Amino acid sequence: MGNKLFLFIFFLTSCASPTPLLDVELTATAQSQVTPSPLLRQTSTLAPSIALPPTITPTASRAITPSRFFTPTIDGVAAPDEWSRASLIKVDGAIITALYYGADAQNIYARVDAKADWKTFGDVAIGLYVSSPRLKESLTRSHFGSDLGLNVTTLSEVLLIQGGGYFGANYKAERGEWKPTETLQEIGVKGNVLEFALPVMNLGEVIAGDELKLILVISKDERDVQRVPLSEAGKLLITK
Repeated sequence: MGNKLFLFIFFLTSCASPTPLLDVELTATAQSQVTPSPLLRQTSTLAPSIALPPTITPTASRAITPSRFFTPTIDGVAAPDEWSRASLIKVDGAIITALYYGADAQNIYARVDAKADWKTFGDVAIGLYVSSPRLKESLTRSHFGSDLGLNVTTLSEVLLIQGGGYFGANYKAERGEWKPTETLQEIGVKGNVLEFALPVMNLGEVIAGDELKLILVISKDERDVQRVPLSEAGKLLITK
């Protein structure tokens, strides 16, 4: 295989099932103006975490078709076949109907489809939690306090503001809290489609043989209302 790294994406079927999050029906509320916290505008320079570009290779999965190497345009517009190589999780929940995810050498990509236009749900937080093996600190709870049933090290969170605004930030677990590290740069939302990119370099040092685990959590009114997958975690396995 030479010096190439290969990235396999599939569901972890043997991890312990965390406590399910409450899944409730939500209704639209009157428009409101939300001012981003100054902490969300903090930035920092993080060292690259993968020296050699990985390649995503298909592998068998119980629940989804694993993705191959692909790079979508993060603009909130799901062009035909743009996400055809991504893994797909169909969801029957209060807010979202589908989660697509995949990666290339620079980013992990996520597309989250809502039941209706994102604007109708008011202020909503969409968080992608990742467990990376060499970051020193981790947390088992979400940004809003729910038990994830997994030690996670980083969080990329998009806050959608009723009326059409949005902003996002990357966080890391530090001293028992989620500490913002930098602004999430690539976000696109249009209608019921949200797309964003998590830089691989934010995950710390990643080498061949490492395993990354992912959980998506939807939050409303500072309360977690939906988790994807419900009782498992996505897994990224890096091999030579």
